[in-house]
Amino acid sequence: MSRHPRPESGLTVHHPEYWAVTKNLRAISERTLKPDVNWSKQTYAARGAFLREVFKVYPEFKQPKGSWPQVYAMRLLSTQVVQARRRQAAAVAQQPAEERKRRVLEAKRTRPKVFVEVPPRRYNTRATRAHTVISISSDGTSLQTLTGATTPTVSDESRIEELLGSIDSTLRYLAPRFVEAGISDRTRLLCLGKWPKAQVEDLLKTVVQLSAYEYRAVCMGLAELLKNSAV
Repeated sequence: MSRHPRPESGLTVHHPEYWAVTKNLRAISERTLKPDVNWSKQTYAARGAFLREVFKVYPEFKQPKGSWPQVYAMRLLSTQVVQARRRQAAAVAQQPAEERKRRVLEAKRTRPKVFVEVPPRRYNTRATRAHTVISISSDGTSLQTLTGATTPTVSDESRIEELLGSIDSTLRYLAPRFVEAGISDRTRLLCLGKWPKAQVEDLLKTVVQLSAYEYRAVCMGLAELLKNSAV
């Protein structure tokens, strides 16, 4: 096997061994990495196993840090994640409305019901109880709750879907995730735009499980809507 170009330049499709190398890298990634999960979310052990196996076969890629095989794996996994989300969105879109409602009800029955004491509202001096959006963050601390007079209902999914559609028509498929997390009406969703950025990121990425792209799109859309909406 002839020596590859230096890692920083990487392989191009014009290199005679490009397809053979990428085929091997794909096979190694399937053995060592979790599919449909971004590189940054892979475990340290999985990433290490991938790189060790690659460097055994292609030692010329070992230096410098951030070598081409890692870049290739990052792009491959990112593509897999996007494709998986597209398949999920297509599957959800094809489901009858009753089936989607059934899934939301099932998720609400199985997730924990957490209620916490929230600070007094400005117009009152008494503390009130409110339904929370799964109020425990990834580090175990409480998130600020979204206060509301009623518990979310399944019928609110269409309103959340409509609001997400006004941000970006391709984001409608996220409505069930928001409803399952307890964000079930326009007021609660728009309230996120007034939260501290760190709490919003923790909630949307940890609880609602948005990707980086979905997170940016939702935040930008909410900021724009808040300019023209009164919560």
